[in-house]
Formats: sequence, structure tokens, C-alpha cells
Amino acid sequence: MVIPSTRPPADLVARTLPGDLFSGSLPVVLLTVLGAVLRFLYLGQKSFWTDEGASFVIAHQHWAGFWHTIFTHEANASLYYLLLHFWLQLGDSEFVIRLLSVLAAVVTLPVVYLLGKSLYDRRTGLLAAALLAIHPSHVAYSQEARGYSFLVLFAGLSVCFLVRAMERPSTRL
Repeated sequence: MVIPSTRPPADLVARTLPGDLFSGSLPVVLLTVLGAVLRFLYLGQKSFWTDEGASFVIAHQHWAGFWHTIFTHEANASLYYLLLHFWLQLGDSEFVIRLLSVLAAVVTLPVVYLLGKSLYDRRTGLLAAALLAIHPSHVAYSQEARGYSFLVLFAGLSVCFLVRAMERPSTRL
């Protein structure tokens, strides 16, 4: 007679132990929080510089003026200006206006983790996210009311989707 074991398989126990801080998404969450804190520091304390002022002026226009500017002068960042146009409903302080870029930069951190993980391994993803979280240039540019953060976010998402498409080829377009 064989008596069935009441103990779960060892690999299941190893995957579900709550004491293992590095077995879930906690490191990614902590890196994202660290990145957010660094990007929120002093966010509204400096005045707009010329290009940030231009972002505000373009996004703050009425619809006809907005679209005229987009189609005749500033088509290269039109998605950012469109998002900022609606974002301005929340307020027009330097902090609120720059917050849109900061949020895009913070979302980029887990995207970079996923990209590193999908291309190499989990450790590489964590290292990539950690380096981006503390990178002085990324922190500085993400605090500007410009589309730079969205550029990095969309580039990371594009590569993630490309890697995923290459891993799961399909005959469908």
C-alpha cells in the first residue's frame, strides 16, 4: 500500500515562500518607487526654461490654434502636446505640468525590467531597471515638461513587443 504524501512538491514551496523577497515582483516595485522618489524631488521648484514654456503654450491653446500649430510648426511632438493639452485640466503649475513626464518615466522602469528579463534573465532586468532608476540624465530629463520620457517609454515598449513577436511567430499580420 502506498500512502500519498500530504506535503506539497518542493518546487512549489520554493516558489511561494513569503520570506523570499526576491522571488516576486517586490524588487521591481521597490526600484520603481525609488525611481519615482528621485523624479519627484524638487519637481516644481525650478521655473520653466524656454522649451518647457513652448510646450505649455502649444498645449494650452484652443483647439483651432492647437491643431494649426501642430500641422504647421510642431508636428514632431504632437502626441505629447495632445496628452499635455488634456493634462492641463488638472492644473497649470510647473509641478502639475511636469508630472505627466515624470509618470511616463516611472512607467518606463518596469518596462526596462521586462525588456532585460525577456532578452536575458531576471537579474539582468533588475540591473537594467536599477541603473535607469538612478541614472542622472534620465532623472533630469524626466523632470522636464517635454516629450523625452515618452520617447524612452515608447521605445522600450516597442522593443518589448518586437521581442514578444519574435518569440511567438505568427502567420497573421
